[in-house]
Amino acid sequence: MSVKKINIISATGFAILIIMLMSLVFVSITIVKHYLNTINVYNPNNVKVHVGISQLPTIYINILNYIAQNNYTEANELMNYLSASPLQNLEITSSISNEISALITQITLLNELYTTGIQELRQQNVNESMLMFSQTLIITAQLENTLSYIQRDMGNLIYFLTVTGYLNSSGDVLNPLTAKFLPSNPLNLNLTYILILNKTVNKIYLKVNNTYSNALNNIKNIQSQIISLNKYNKTTINAWSNTRYVIPGLTVGVYGVLKNSKGVGIGNATLTIYYNNRGRYYPIANVTTNATGYFSTYITIPQFYGDRLILLISYVPQNDSGYAPSNQYLVFNVLYANTVITVSLNNNVIWGEPLNISGWVNGPSNRTIEILIDGKVISTTTSEDGTFNLSISTLFLKPGSYVTTIYAEPKGAYAPAYLNETISVIALPATLSVSTNKYVVAGVPFKIVGIIPMNKSLGGPWKLNITIGTVGEIITTTNSDFNAEITLPLLMQTGNYVINVTLLPNPPYSSYTTLINVFVINPIEVAAITFVIALIPAMIVVKLPRENNEPKREIAILPPDIKPLVELIYDVKNKLRSKVALLVYENYINTLNKLISKYNVTVDRSMTLREIVGELSPFLNEATYKTLLSINDFIERILYGNYTPSSNEVDSVNRDMKLVGDSV
Repeated sequence: MSVKKINIISATGFAILIIMLMSLVFVSITIVKHYLNTINVYNPNNVKVHVGISQLPTIYINILNYIAQNNYTEANELMNYLSASPLQNLEITSSISNEISALITQITLLNELYTTGIQELRQQNVNESMLMFSQTLIITAQLENTLSYIQRDMGNLIYFLTVTGYLNSSGDVLNPLTAKFLPSNPLNLNLTYILILNKTVNKIYLKVNNTYSNALNNIKNIQSQIISLNKYNKTTINAWSNTRYVIPGLTVGVYGVLKNSKGVGIGNATLTIYYNNRGRYYPIANVTTNATGYFSTYITIPQFYGDRLILLISYVPQNDSGYAPSNQYLVFNVLYANTVITVSLNNNVIWGEPLNISGWVNGPSNRTIEILIDGKVISTTTSEDGTFNLSISTLFLKPGSYVTTIYAEPKGAYAPAYLNETISVIALPATLSVSTNKYVVAGVPFKIVGIIPMNKSLGGPWKLNITIGTVGEIITTTNSDFNAEITLPLLMQTGNYVINVTLLPNPPYSSYTTLINVFVINPIEVAAITFVIALIPAMIVVKLPRENNEPKREIAILPPDIKPLVELIYDVKNKLRSKVALLVYENYINTLNKLISKYNVTVDRSMTLREIVGELSPFLNEATYKTLLSINDFIERILYGNYTPSSNEVDSVNRDMKLVGDSV
């Protein structure tokens, strides 16, 4: 059992201290966030550093900006900085870093090839320059493919950080999103980061396109020069296929012949076959001509789901071959089908219970379905009728809302598809049992004890927020039971208070609040009336002086509701300043005395007015009992509410008391 002593200062001092601390924390957080968002990383010794995942978009964009400026030294230095972070081992960050490293290598090679091509051209080595410029075109296509991957994965990273709330914070996340399962153009992105990313990537695209255009123009000029000088033998490619239609994943036959200017086939020549994707050509096969210049091969159609597929058959002669380069295009219509996914799942699931997902996908059977939730991927395959079923444990999740992606991989003629579903993991209900003394004295320690009947293996340590009035404290306990010792301020006024004990949420458990009513006695106030109390005789009758020659009345000295007997004189003298209110109070006391005497009910000096009414309830009918409770409520208002009743209210209450008294 853990014990924590809480000394609660005065409400005013405590509130001022809290405000000062909160202000300091707010200013500190603001400064740290500003620093993280404007960080200019410099890490010459490659020391181990901590990088929050929310910083990654800014750092990656800075790296890309350095690449756009041909400042590879700074770009590599930032890459080394990231390599010291444990976040680099995560799937999406590792993927982006590898792509950026490949981008640096490809741009460096692109520049070298283009520069060498220019040098060879100046030396009139046309074949060498043609080869360099042709390689430049190939590297350009690969480079732009890498840029598209970077843009996609960066968009997915920003998307994940946005929807999970990690963006613009300093928190890390253990399971970052796997890139390939999100849309290529997510809708709910952080626009600020995306605009900066696109602007930076466009700078690189512009540099690459300039190099590509210059290399292409040089190739055309060389070809024109070769033909005009008639130094090299012009070549032609005649290519054809056995079909005009292709299906992704299947093969297609490609045939042709390479001839010189006299129509004679060129043997043992190597041709490269490319396919066009978004305006750039990517190599997919090489083929060599036979002795008569003919060639044939089967091309596996890539997972391309557009209307038309363009193949380029290119011949780039080797050095001193005596032949000029040539190209030929083949155009195919692509036959593919859109994929349809339907899903059924329990969108609201209690933590610990399985998340059941079932669905159907059109197309071929045995198709891979992958479910992505909080960075974790769960795979399954469809059955013969296209259905699939998954039961996913929620033990690795915290209570909260998650975007779940259901992704169907492409297969044959069927394109890839995905859909997103939002699920809520509901926290386990928490409970709390608390008890303390009914009466407490200001300045004197008292204990609050309780039990947290929950599984310690699932949660803890537990935090409890205990407040009394406007002051409070948070305690921490590692045990299921707790014992807190509390000392209230000595100047806390006498009265009824509510102790609020809140068990703070601790995943997978929710929060829980319980209330305890206590009566606080201020010893200073009690001491002020001790002398008066000492004069009260031990019996329960007091004689009041006559006023204005009124006949003598006797009333019972019964303790007012809630507050103990020792404060009776204080209440009557200081709160019943109205003579009318005092007469109503006396009338009520006399009515109670009649009922007590008639039914021989035993009362003691510690009982409150409401408790006495409760003792009388078995002897009264329902109407009389309700009337007596209503009168009691009215008496409490004039005793404790500083309330001065109107004459109509007094007349009404007196009539009710007469009815009750006449029933005796």
